[in-house]
Amino acid sequence: MPSVTPADRPGAPPGAAALPGYRLKVEHFGPIVAAEVEFRPLTVFVGPNNTGKSWLAALLYSLHRNAARSEVFAGRGAGPEGLPFAAPPDELPDESPDESPDALVRGVRDWLTGQGHPPAFPADLEAALRAAGEAKLAEAAGHELRRCFGVSDLTDLNRWSSSAPTAIEWEASPSSPGASSLSLDISRDSVSASIGNLAPVSPDDYRTWRRSLVTAEEGNEEFEARYLASEVTRSVVGNGFASLRKPVHYLPAERIGLVRRHKTVVANLIGAASTGVLRAGSRSGPTLPGIAADFLERVVSMRRTPKRGRNAVVAAKLERDLLGGRIEVRPNVFGFPEFTYRPDTPGSTEIPLAQTSSTVSGLAPLALYLRGAVRPGDVLVIEEPEVHLHPEKQVALARLFARMIRSGIRLVITTHSEWLLETIANLVRLSSLPEDRRAGLRDAELALRAEEVGVWLFREKRRPRGSTVERIEVDPESGVYPVDYEEVAEALYNQNAEIYNRSQEVARA
Repeated sequence: MPSVTPADRPGAPPGAAALPGYRLKVEHFGPIVAAEVEFRPLTVFVGPNNTGKSWLAALLYSLHRNAARSEVFAGRGAGPEGLPFAAPPDELPDESPDESPDALVRGVRDWLTGQGHPPAFPADLEAALRAAGEAKLAEAAGHELRRCFGVSDLTDLNRWSSSAPTAIEWEASPSSPGASSLSLDISRDSVSASIGNLAPVSPDDYRTWRRSLVTAEEGNEEFEARYLASEVTRSVVGNGFASLRKPVHYLPAERIGLVRRHKTVVANLIGAASTGVLRAGSRSGPTLPGIAADFLERVVSMRRTPKRGRNAVVAAKLERDLLGGRIEVRPNVFGFPEFTYRPDTPGSTEIPLAQTSSTVSGLAPLALYLRGAVRPGDVLVIEEPEVHLHPEKQVALARLFARMIRSGIRLVITTHSEWLLETIANLVRLSSLPEDRRAGLRDAELALRAEEVGVWLFREKRRPRGSTVERIEVDPESGVYPVDYEEVAEALYNQNAEIYNRSQEVARA
């Protein structure tokens, strides 16, 4: 898929970053037998319950998190470590440069003192770089999958076919310079990794590495060579996954309960600080799946209302059109956040968020994320954004999604909402009209090109047991995405008609 650049669209913000696409393919993953999904600026997962929509969204999140945390992708210390009830730092893989294999260290040393700027990799060095990168990726991916899905054994990720290994393949857009691919195979609680092509080395990086090796102080040459082996591995492996290193944010379906219960988490943290023991979520107690822990970490770490950022206009429209008020954050006496809602009605007072409607508490995290966390180029995953929303609000939310795409955010949503899908379909159909024919039509400025939107339908299968995924397009006759909502509506209509006919028979008797 060619990359989609927001700056190519009329009215796009100047300097908006390109959003290269990528694909994710899985086999025997959760309830999914097989799926191959191409992620676009707006990616929508629809289908019956328990078919794997959230599983695939969570997998995408874990891959982005892995890319942000793994040394081979982004360097040591990248990414948040999480709350105490997430994975403790001492359980993370140790990725010290001193652990580079001796053959790799020797190969990098010889390569850096060779001819050419940079010289080509010898076959044995290329094999050593690939092996080192794959070993680190397999270890880091296994850790992040366990953490995000809250499982202790990776075989729990394979729901139906215990005999067939779980296979995961990620591939960057071919249009991305130096793009690579990653394959993960999960069998018997272990992960093996395979990467595609190694990214080219820039002459500037080569000269810097060479100078560091040549000028290393006496006695430090071996340490410098080992450090450079790690740097070269990270460069030639990690640079092929630039789009996967984009920051990712996840608003889970249980966000309303998590936000309303954040005071319980805060109370535990305060108790832990005073007693040295974390009462709930301690290492000896029950743990949260990493996605929920990450979301809570973001909530609990907020100290004040985020400043106005590049998405402030979108956040303000969300609060005005959907919330009818503003979400505020201020620290309590212990420095932890208190969330309130102030309606737009003149004379209204602030209301604790826990006492607001589920609509307000459900959309509050999105407003706060847009104001302070999500930036152009980031990936935002939202499970069931329509929860507790009136149909009119669902339509307004779909329009807001188009504005988010326009601002440069990559959005992934799981949904059961017919209203969301129909609004998105209308925005896609708008783009098929010449601009002069859109004049006077509502939402003309929000038109989304067909290549910017991907809607994927999850279907149940009996043989083999599980679900499959297919991409669906807007039906040219009905103007909507062909999911099973019409079948449900038709069945209800037929039932209504049958009841009516029988009631007429009773009346005539």
